[in-house]
Amino acid sequence: MPPFAAWSRKKIRALPESIAAGTVITASALIRQDENILLVYQQRKEDPYPTWVVPGGRLEEGESLAHGLVREVREETGLIIDRVGKLVSVAHQLDKRKASQAVSFVFETGEWAGIVAPADPEGVVRAAQFFPVAEAIVRMGRNSRRAMFEPVVSYLSGNHPAGTVWLYSEHDDGQKLLATLPEQPEGSFQQ
Repeated sequence: MPPFAAWSRKKIRALPESIAAGTVITASALIRQDENILLVYQQRKEDPYPTWVVPGGRLEEGESLAHGLVREVREETGLIIDRVGKLVSVAHQLDKRKASQAVSFVFETGEWAGIVAPADPEGVVRAAQFFPVAEAIVRMGRNSRRAMFEPVVSYLSGNHPAGTVWLYSEHDDGQKLLATLPEQPEGSFQQ
């Protein structure tokens, strides 16, 4: 039996029944313009300081991934996605302390229309701007929440292929990476 299979069965049995009720699903977009990546500068009320991340957010009840992605990108950046592209990553974040979990999907797209003009109804996004890939990686890496930057940075750096699944657990001292599927190659992204 693969080591991950034994680990996952053991951990899944240990989860509280109520955790499914505390599930948040998010969709984000890796938007390219030539050799640049679009990031949004945001600060949620629970964030100690603002950070740069790819645009996206929570799906509304009954909303599909594609519709939620298009809506979030339009609200946070003013851009209209013409076509949802390939799946970059899926990150699962488990917080047993709060009996909650989040599943975050990131899709890549180069097909969009409009001009960058954030109009976030929640007031979380302060700005949106394209950056060269190397600078975008540095800016995203300043985020303390690993699941919000690590999968995208690793993909952009060529350390993980599109479609990699990332499994995180929330602890008092931050997020811990439990596993990547496929497994993390030797010498790849480390924090």
